[in-house]
Amino acid sequence: MLAFYVPLLFLGILPHRPRGFVGWLILVGVGVPIVLVLEVLSGSVLTEQRGRGMSSARFSVRRVLFAMAFAVVVFGALSWIGFFAWPHIREYFF
Repeated sequence: MLAFYVPLLFLGILPHRPRGFVGWLILVGVGVPIVLVLEVLSGSVLTEQRGRGMSSARFSVRRVLFAMAFAVVVFGALSWIGFFAWPHIREYFF
C-alpha cells in the first residue's frame, strides 16, 4: 500500500519534496493516512446506491452537482488545513 500512496503523494506535492527524515515522516505518517481516510469517505458518500436514491436516470445533473459539492467541501477543508499547517512544516520541504 505504501508503495502506491507515497509516490502518489510525492507527485502531488511537486515541486516541493521532503527534506530529511522528518519531511519523509510527515509525508508517510500524515499524508498516507489522510489519503486513506479520503478514499474511505468518498467511497462511502459517493456510492451507487446513494446515487440511485437521488435519481434513477442513467445520467443525472443532480448526482453530478452532489459529487461536485462534495469535492468542493473536501478541497476547501484540505486547503484550510494546509494554509495553517504549511508555515509549521515548510522547513521540512524544499
